[in-house]
Amino acid sequence: MPEAFTLGPLLIPTRIAAFVVAVFVALWIASRLAVRSGADATWTRQTCAGSALAGLITARIAYVALNWNAFALEPWTALYIWQPGYLLVAGLAGGALYVLYRLRSQAADRRLPHLRAISTGFAVGATLLATALISITFPPPSGVAGSEDKVQDFELVNLDGERVALSDLQGKGVVLNFWATWCPPCRREMPLLESIWLEYRSKGIVIVGVDVGESPKMVRSFIDTMGITYPVWTNAGSGAQDVDDTNEIFGRFGGVGLPTTVFIDPDRIIEDIYVGELNRAVLVEQLTGLLPE
Repeated sequence: MPEAFTLGPLLIPTRIAAFVVAVFVALWIASRLAVRSGADATWTRQTCAGSALAGLITARIAYVALNWNAFALEPWTALYIWQPGYLLVAGLAGGALYVLYRLRSQAADRRLPHLRAISTGFAVGATLLATALISITFPPPSGVAGSEDKVQDFELVNLDGERVALSDLQGKGVVLNFWATWCPPCRREMPLLESIWLEYRSKGIVIVGVDVGESPKMVRSFIDTMGITYPVWTNAGSGAQDVDDTNEIFGRFGGVGLPTTVFIDPDRIIEDIYVGELNRAVLVEQLTGLLPE
């Protein structure tokens, strides 16, 4: 299963879709079991929904608190719940405490039937979610690079029209960010990538933006308006025609959607591939494994 999938113009991370489906399944099962046991189905369904929301909020708050140094520069990004960054243990605790709080409103002899219905619903939902998340870790299809694979070398051109190759960066940690000018999440990521580039380039980390499928002239004009200084690579345009094509290179890493970020260690081994918009905390966490020794 891919890290994300497209729905019209939207790029939806598989983790988010799986979570939403798991919650709805949990609500349905808990509600049905409540009816069978003579419990209040509406109350059970509302409690399940509230528990899922409480768990989500608690997991996010806990992650932000533990990584506050990364969020402090742009604290509003903590509200970007579609971005990665949740503490599972805190989320489970928050959801469980909400259920226990709600059970206080039930008569003592009705608490156990409600609790059984809710627990069973969430158990099935959690199983579905775990299955989806595990499937993401399966080896990618033949010809598509995945974690722990060595990246095949490729050549493109930079904004000055000069040939550049991934092998030129041997011995450095590389953050390969596939993007396009028409992609809003890509544009939102650029200031973050720029700040990471300025902070980590002296430590042996290189940020490389690979524009997918657009003309060098268009890319150069766009970059000039953004004030980006990290390397940006593009197709050759009317120059050298024997270099690689950015669409083909993007396909080597799945080609699911933009932005896609590939984390490559100094030996050109892929540490991780993330599809979707990143935040500073997760990005800095990923860089730890890319730093040259």
